[in-house]
Amino acid sequence: MKPFSVPFLVIVFFIAVSSCSFFQKKTEEKAIAKIGDKFLYPTEIASMIPPGTSEADSIQVVQNYTQAWIRKNLLIEKAELNLTKDQKDVDKQLEEYRTSLIIFTYEKEYIHQHLDTVVSMDEIEHYYNDHKQDFVLKDNIYDVAYVKLKKTVLKLDKPKKLLSSDKDEDRLALEDFSYNNALDFSLKKENWMSFDVLTKTIPVIVEESLTKNDAIIEATDSLAHYLIRVNNYKVKNSISPLNFETENIRNIVINKRKLKLIEGLENSLYKTALANGEFQVY
Repeated sequence: MKPFSVPFLVIVFFIAVSSCSFFQKKTEEKAIAKIGDKFLYPTEIASMIPPGTSEADSIQVVQNYTQAWIRKNLLIEKAELNLTKDQKDVDKQLEEYRTSLIIFTYEKEYIHQHLDTVVSMDEIEHYYNDHKQDFVLKDNIYDVAYVKLKKTVLKLDKPKKLLSSDKDEDRLALEDFSYNNALDFSLKKENWMSFDVLTKTIPVIVEESLTKNDAIIEATDSLAHYLIRVNNYKVKNSISPLNFETENIRNIVINKRKLKLIEGLENSLYKTALANGEFQVY
């Protein structure tokens, strides 16, 4: 098809966005494009052009839409010619899709109304203990406490000593110190992270240095001083610790509840319908 000239598109755009009664019937419009017995009219594009759009951008919208319309309808024509009658009969697929969509929407609403999303720690621990072999690590993980100190902190002896201590009062003292002098810190235990996650906070860390429990590692870059304590580590292919899997297990338990709710719904509907003679099997 011959490309449309810019002047023609300008005229088309001007006509398309006007409110003239000329648009009351498509038969009164001048088509932009035609394929077989299908026509593309200006008013079909006009609503896609926001008020205040520049002439150049409006022309681009018209050109892009027109080319897309042509390509789509060429494919439709080709499909109509080359597919069998059965292949072109999409009524069954559409009905199946509609049915699936209605069921999905109803089940989603039913779950929303009936699902208990509270999962106790006892339930999480029970599931973990019964399914430990399902929680095999794909990567090494590390339980670390760290302090990311401002570069203006020149003396590291005090925070380093506090970080190496297991006393609660020293941890609280380091927490106070960190609030005033750190860019970031995490002092809790069971703070498991993969090496990839850890390097987002401490980019200069070397993984080989993380294989000694209770080791204090010092590192620095142009942004900060880093103090890292390795509380523990687990290697790839070993059993993942409970703390690292807590959120994962919570999601598993909730998903199982969803499935049980839907199964219960289906069974209830079936039993009720059976008792009321709402269906027959021949």
